[in-house]
Parts: sequence; structure tokens; C-alpha cells
Amino acid sequence: MRFTTFPKVSLLLSSIVVPTAAALSACSSDNSLPQPNMNSASSSNSGAPSSSAAGNGTGTSVTTSTSGSSTPSTGGSSSGGVDTGVGIMNPGSGSSAASSMASTGGSSTTGNPPGGKADAGLTGDSGGSSTGATGTGDAGKGGPSLCQATLAAGATLCDGFETMPSDFTANPAGSMTADTTQFYRGATSMKFSSSTQAYLTESKTFTGTTKATNNNFWGRYFFLSGVATTAAVPQSHAVFGTMMGTDTSSANADAFHFVGGSRGKLQTQIQFAADVFSDNEKTPAMTDPSFPIMSDGWQCWEWQITSDDSYHFYIGGAEVTEMAINAGMGMGGKSFSPLPTVTSLEIGWQYFGTGLFSGWIDEVAIGPNRIGCGN
Repeated sequence: MRFTTFPKVSLLLSSIVVPTAAALSACSSDNSLPQPNMNSASSSNSGAPSSSAAGNGTGTSVTTSTSGSSTPSTGGSSSGGVDTGVGIMNPGSGSSAASSMASTGGSSTTGNPPGGKADAGLTGDSGGSSTGATGTGDAGKGGPSLCQATLAAGATLCDGFETMPSDFTANPAGSMTADTTQFYRGATSMKFSSSTQAYLTESKTFTGTTKATNNNFWGRYFFLSGVATTAAVPQSHAVFGTMMGTDTSSANADAFHFVGGSRGKLQTQIQFAADVFSDNEKTPAMTDPSFPIMSDGWQCWEWQITSDDSYHFYIGGAEVTEMAINAGMGMGGKSFSPLPTVTSLEIGWQYFGTGLFSGWIDEVAIGPNRIGCGN
């Protein structure tokens, strides 16, 4: 899919607008919101590299991060002999061992492989300098927005909502607000709170008119639920993300609800003559993933759609197979073809029941290749 970066458009940030919608079935909801969390600042301590004038020199430096973000470290160097410079990363809370940035190994003017090592990879050399690989795990909660790095790595769009205007608009106007009490990275996220609909919407990345141009992309965002307990999970048809098509005769005439569900379980859903859910029935199976709640914390949600009507969804890097569509067929045996030719993306909240629901969205990214949770 061809992607083009477009200028940002204004996002109206005002009081929450709550339109009235017909309720299909009743449910209860806990309207309480979590306490602010302002403890996401990062800190680091950098060790200095060591070196030797000649012979087999070994230098090691250690960088420690306490908030999930880390910086490169540089190993030692030698003017002769075997190159054994090592950069060691000690990731802080909220990250995995694979989440560190690249480390630069030691260099030698005359020497042998293997060259420098990083904790996520190994690159040899022929006696010169070498740089270790970059980790692919989640860089972790906290620290600044990584959207600039995400864009530099090839994403078409990335918005951490740190500055306005945003890449997204609110639908309906005023239903999304910039919030500084909860955020995954940076200091701001977008909050929705509605009993009917509150979406962040963008259409600028969908520049073509066919599935070949518009239905080949990856998406990623971080999501925090506002539901406090499992007892408050909405039981009616719920939607967190929609890919809209060309038929705008009604709100759901050409809508692919790529993450949502029913009865407190996450599913994929589209409406033809009737609703089609990914598990082949409106009442979900017990094995379907549960509706997110506040105690789950921030989750990394990823998805991929391809022009052959295939779709895959991931939470924390692991695929949710119950939500998969392969060449138009859902896991329960129902057909999902034809999926719409995507003309716009909506992420946030839509509900066909009763009860207020809140949540937070941060670091939304779209691109032709998998973005992952570490950017």
C-alpha cells in the first residue's frame, strides 16, 4: 500500500458531547475514573567506556533505566588483538531485555571478529568496528513520545498527542479530550467518555480507491480501559475500532468493526444481512479474550489488514487467533467477505447498550509494515 504523510488537522478539544442512541440491551457500568499517575518520568545512569592501549582490550559500559527507556552504551576499544567491546543494557521497569536500544561494540585497528555485541543481536566485523542490533521488544511505559523515531523507521502516521493540532479529528466534535492524568509515553493522551460514541478519526492515509492501495497496512496504539471491575463490563455490542468503507448511507452500512465484541468478550464483527462475529455467533465463546478492564493496565493493540480480506489482531505482540480472518473466512466458519475498501479509520468507543464508558488512547501509528510495540 502506498502511504503519504499529510499535514495535521485540527482536533476540537472541548467538553464531552454525548448523543443519544437506541439501546439494544441494558448493562451496568462503573463510572469512576482512576487516580492520576504522574510518575512516568525517566532517569538513567551512564557508565563510561574503558579501553586498553594494545593487546586484547575489553571495555564494558552499563546503562540503567528505571522507567523502561534506555540509551545506547559504548564498549571498550583496543589498538590491536581481539575485539571484545561489549555494550550491556539493563532495562528498567516496564520493559523487557529485548527492548534496549542499540549498543556499540569496541573497535580495533587490527584484530579479529566477532566485533561488538548488543543484548538483542550480534554483528561480526573483519577487524574494524561494529554496531549491535536494535531490540524489538516493547520500549516500555514512560519517557518521551517515540513518534519521531516511529516515523523515521517508516511509519506513515504517528500521533502521541503531545502537540496540537492532531493528525485526528473527533467524531462527534468535542467527544475526545487531551488528558494529562493518564498517558503511555510523553505527557498527554486522548480520553473518551461516552455512553454512545466517541472516536478519533483520520482518512488522509487512505489515498487510493481500491483494496490494493487502501487495505494493506498495519496499525498500532496503546489503550487503557476505564472500567474498574469485571462486574461493570458492558454486555451489549461494543466497538473500539472501525475501518469505514465507501457506503456512508448509515453509520454501519460499510463498517468493519475490527476490535470490539459482545457480552464482555473481544471479537471482530461486520454487518451484512445480520451481524457476523468472528466466533460465528453473537454469544461469544468462553475462550474469547475478555473485555479490557482498568486492572489490565496499558495494553499494546496491533492489527493488520490485507487486500485479500485477511485480518489479524494482536495484544502485547501475541495474536488473538479468535479474531482472525483468513482470506475472508472467520475462525468460526462464517464469511467476512467482502470487507470494505477502507476510506477512514476510527478508534475510540461505540456502544449499542446503556452505560458510560471511559478510556485512554496514546501513540497511534499506521504504516505499510509492522510497527510493533517498541516504537
